[in-house]
Amino acid sequence: MQNQDYQEFIQIWTAVASLYGNMPQDMAVTIAFRSLQKYELADIKRALTCHVQNPDGGQFMPKPADLFRHLDGDSQSRPLGAWTTIQNAIGRFGRYETIVLDDAIAMRTVEDMGGWIYLCGMSEDEIPFKRDEFTKRYRGYL
Repeated sequence: MQNQDYQEFIQIWTAVASLYGNMPQDMAVTIAFRSLQKYELADIKRALTCHVQNPDGGQFMPKPADLFRHLDGDSQSRPLGAWTTIQNAIGRFGRYETIVLDDAIAMRTVEDMGGWIYLCGMSEDEIPFKRDEFTKRYRGYL
């Protein structure tokens, strides 16, 4: 979001707060805006809708962390999604291609595990153990 999105964000945030019988303080809205600023306003709207519709957590006023989970995944699903990307890249490119992933944490985790060539050399029997190691290391970086 850009600074020019602030007024629309205020309207959206206070509308959602009113669903929960709340009226947020101005500073609370500013803090929420700043913490969510790396996302597009359309993504924030989508995440707010998802939160409100969530039967588990949707009965409470959303906090920025709730929206982070909707937008980026939680600390369990993100590492598994990154591992799926790694496995797909191994199958597609193999050990002799250089890869660059959009996910800097995944790249760092691969390096920590011995590098791309080493990881591509794992056997079928090692895959579940490497997946577990990858997800633990990845969560550590999160």
